Amino acid sequence: MLPAIAIGALYLRFKRLPREVTPGRWITLSLCVAATVIILVMGYYAVLTTR
Repeated sequence: MLPAIAIGALYLRFKRLPREVTPGRWITLSLCVAATVIILVMGYYAVLTTR
């Protein structure tokens, strides 16, 4: 469920957010890093549980 929320947050940030309210570069970078970490950790967990 967390990877779906992370991907949804990225989609909303880059595709649906009006330019007038876009956050700064550090916030956007933090969102991308957090989403990447969440997806990687959940992928690693999925691999461990299938063994």
